[in-house]
Amino acid sequence: MKRSLHRGLIRYALPHWKTIALALAVVLITSATDLLRPWPSKVLVDNVLGPHPLPGMFKPIARLWENPQIAALWIVSGFYLLTYLFAGITGLVSTYTSIRLGQRMVHDLRSDLFDHLTKLGLRFHDSRNVGDTIYRLTSDTWAVQTYLIHGLFPILTAFVSLVGVFAVMVRLDWQLTVLSLMAVPCLFLTIHGFSKKISQYSTKLYQEQSDLTSHAQQTMSAVRVIKAFVREEFERRRFDRRSEDSLDAGLRLYTLQAVFSLAVNVLSGVGTAAVVWVGVSHALAGQVTPGVILVFIAYLGSLYGPITSMSQTVGTLQSALAAAKRVFDVLDEDPDVKDPPRDLLSAAHDPKIDGKIEFRNVSFGYEPENPVLRGVSFAAEPGEVIAVVGSTGAGKSTLVSLIPRFYDPDEGQVLLDGCDLKSMRVKFLRENVSLVLQESVLFSTSIVENIAYGRLNAAEDEIIEAAKAANAHEFILALPEGYNTQVGERGQKLSGGERQRIAIARAFLKDAPILILDEPTSSLDSATEYQILEALERLMKGKTTFIVTHRLSTIAGADRIVVLKHGRVVEIGTHDELQSLGGIYSELFERQMNMKTGGSA
Repeated sequence: MKRSLHRGLIRYALPHWKTIALALAVVLITSATDLLRPWPSKVLVDNVLGPHPLPGMFKPIARLWENPQIAALWIVSGFYLLTYLFAGITGLVSTYTSIRLGQRMVHDLRSDLFDHLTKLGLRFHDSRNVGDTIYRLTSDTWAVQTYLIHGLFPILTAFVSLVGVFAVMVRLDWQLTVLSLMAVPCLFLTIHGFSKKISQYSTKLYQEQSDLTSHAQQTMSAVRVIKAFVREEFERRRFDRRSEDSLDAGLRLYTLQAVFSLAVNVLSGVGTAAVVWVGVSHALAGQVTPGVILVFIAYLGSLYGPITSMSQTVGTLQSALAAAKRVFDVLDEDPDVKDPPRDLLSAAHDPKIDGKIEFRNVSFGYEPENPVLRGVSFAAEPGEVIAVVGSTGAGKSTLVSLIPRFYDPDEGQVLLDGCDLKSMRVKFLRENVSLVLQESVLFSTSIVENIAYGRLNAAEDEIIEAAKAANAHEFILALPEGYNTQVGERGQKLSGGERQRIAIARAFLKDAPILILDEPTSSLDSATEYQILEALERLMKGKTTFIVTHRLSTIAGADRIVVLKHGRVVEIGTHDELQSLGGIYSELFERQMNMKTGGSA
């Protein structure tokens, strides 16, 4: 269900209500101080420079001086000093509270968005660009601060000022007040007319900036390919086009905002000119004093100023709402893989599980109209090694991705120890599954931190034992900083075989009863492959293991081999049984052996 943007943003402000209360108190005090500021000008014009006697409130203090005008001058000068000093102090408090409030709100929203992104399923992430997601997380989340601190607070401040200014102006001269208000409907119509366009242009700008970030992220990730194909100039031109699109969107938005401000200023100018003309006419006729006109014109600026401020804030508010929508669009996404309701939870929460995995008539497609798996049925007994083979695109990796519930089947069931995976908590299930993938994903931290990712509370000696079991200990010790060596982004400072052994050590440390090996040796040379296979044999001991591989020579010892073709199980059995069948597996195996020995297929 889509949430209201305003309610969603305000929800992040409510936990900080004490800070908000302080900020609002400062707003009220500042507005009250601003109402007093024009009056010393009236005293200077009417009572110090003019012939009018001092107001009664000045007379007790004026007796301390021989010259009443000098006394009034001292008092007025002191008042100016105090008001500006007070304004400076309230401004400092306002700035501090606003920044503190805004930063905390951004942190809360960003934290919630990050948490939600990690909980969303792979269907969501497969359909999104990483750069766009990062932009929403790092840039669009600032909308919550912009909305409150640069949007609602200025509008509230302007509204309080308007109420106070209007009350005082009516007491000074109701006719001039009515005249000055004639421009207000035009101002609000102008604000309403521009706000929708500003929102549209803001959305376009954020999307262009997001696309630019995505393009930069993709380009930097492929820098080796760019250099290999000497495409630096080509990529520069592509980036420039993206950057120009972003700049054009920004220029259109800022031009519209400038035209908006111009229209508001012109209307404010017309209203001010009319009031000055009529007000001075009243002064010349002796109806009011020049000081009153001076105060009235000052208040007029305080009337149109907040309206102008509100008009400019509308643009800021619309931009913030456009960014907030991009954030809440993600927060409103429901995870496609989620825990079942409490009353439907499976009783299988004992950390000691047997590890029997069963597929019952499973069908699945990333897009419903294009199924990848069709009616898959087979079972793996606890401790068995199941190899999954087939040509590229047969659905091998998709099949094993259903075991940790990266995806849920569209039809059929996947069961663990007789319980449907959908009846288990996702966290419980995944804590009992280890993965070693073709491309080992390492974090840009130290080797010891990457291994410890398998079990965060592992002791140092346990980490070392896991590395030894993975045949990684010796090469780690040979590095300049040993286990504290930084591996670089995605482990680029290590070779492919070294990265794979770190990933295997991580799986050793986790020690889950179910193990998935997805092409763990496909990109390694023979010598490295031997070390990896030796480590994997130790890792598989006692675990229900699924091996996805193209190298059929490495799975001859599997308990059973599942052969997929176009998403269906077409053969299943041991290596010898499938060889004797003379079917697809036998043909694939013979072809690979012939290629290995240099013979013809």
